[in-house]
Amino acid sequence: KSAPVWLGPWVQPLRRSNAMAAVATVAPGVASAFAPFCQAPPLPSLAASAISAAVGEGRYVAPWGRPLERVELRLLGRELSVFTDDALGVAGRVWPAQEVAALHLRRLMLAEGGSSERTCRCGTVFELGAGCGALSVALAEELGPDVRVVCTDLPEVVPLMELNCQVASSSHLGSSVECRALRWGDLDAAMALLTGGVGGSTAGSGRVGSSASTCVVACEAAYWGGWDLFEEDTREPLAATLHSLITGPEGFGLLVHEVRDPGREAGLFELIRAKGLEVCRQEPRDAEPREGQIGAWVVRRDRGSRD
Repeated sequence: KSAPVWLGPWVQPLRRSNAMAAVATVAPGVASAFAPFCQAPPLPSLAASAISAAVGEGRYVAPWGRPLERVELRLLGRELSVFTDDALGVAGRVWPAQEVAALHLRRLMLAEGGSSERTCRCGTVFELGAGCGALSVALAEELGPDVRVVCTDLPEVVPLMELNCQVASSSHLGSSVECRALRWGDLDAAMALLTGGVGGSTAGSGRVGSSASTCVVACEAAYWGGWDLFEEDTREPLAATLHSLITGPEGFGLLVHEVRDPGREAGLFELIRAKGLEVCRQEPRDAEPREGQIGAWVVRRDRGSRD
């Protein structure tokens, strides 16, 4: 259902949050009245035929009916073409921090073998808040078929990820990427993703501890625009999800984002440390990043947890 036009400024923020739960606690009657307007229609899971989007002059129409933009970008030396969706807000666009994240991940994931062969330290890579899925596609191509790459985001974002991964697959890029819905803080769902890959045919090659270790990347996951009073604070759920998914002797997480609110972002790091994880800045090396700069931090289980 659609809300009346005059309700737009009040109802639209409710669509993006869990605000209805709070309203229901205070005024159940009001919550019941607004509930029909706050249910976003589910987007369909895409079939292979969804790749045949209608093409206009630089614009495309998604299988779920919304106009999309097609963006060309370069990650890990590869030219990628991905669809973006303005209707998804910050989740539907590409970010400059993705290239920084990709370069750090390549360095951290790949180990030189005894010969010229490169091996992967982790058998599975999870991307949190993957958005359009461009980073996961580039990583899947870079790391090869022995590494399981799983891009995750909210359920309403999954169709966009699926579309881009299918387009990449048709171009022989990112064919091994899995697209999954995952809300930060849903530890049961995180555990299902984790156990679904360990020991299976897509769990990794088993070399250099890969089958037991996971990598978790969260690019621009600290972003919060302060859109409304009902917006959920995602720091604690993000910290809990990182703690749940980082496993194995060589497992690690990587956080990369542009600094926008240094105080709030420092609070995220404290919540991560409270889970028994270490946070080590990778970029910039000499000092904490200033507002507007892109920073990168590696997250690992502390030494006591790994011993």
